Amino acid sequence: MRKEILVLILVLLLSISGCIVKGEGVSKDTIYGIEEDGIVWKTWSVWLTNDHPSGKPGESGYYSAIYSVSKDNKELVKKIQELAGTNKTVMVYYENHMFVLPWEYSSDVVIRDIKPMD
Repeated sequence: MRKEILVLILVLLLSISGCIVKGEGVSKDTIYGIEEDGIVWKTWSVWLTNDHPSGKPGESGYYSAIYSVSKDNKELVKKIQELAGTNKTVMVYYENHMFVLPWEYSSDVVIRDIKPMD
């Protein structure tokens, strides 16, 4: 009985992973890198900076974040690759997911779209 309950819980977690969006947003950033990474499961990581100093005493550099992109969204991956390192400012549309599994995304913040600001 205990084993069946554990299996049921595991199946439920796997079925809802990535399906629950706990938040969404838009940010103005610069893409300074994209990387396909992973030994077993390949995922895409995107490095962003919002181009202003971190503002923390004793720290230098800029605030940055690492977001994910769906490995199945080849059109978006290509768009990000073209914009990476160009120093162009982009609007990033993203979602915060709950229960993200390692073969789906590299982080729980997932980019849904990117639009260059001209």
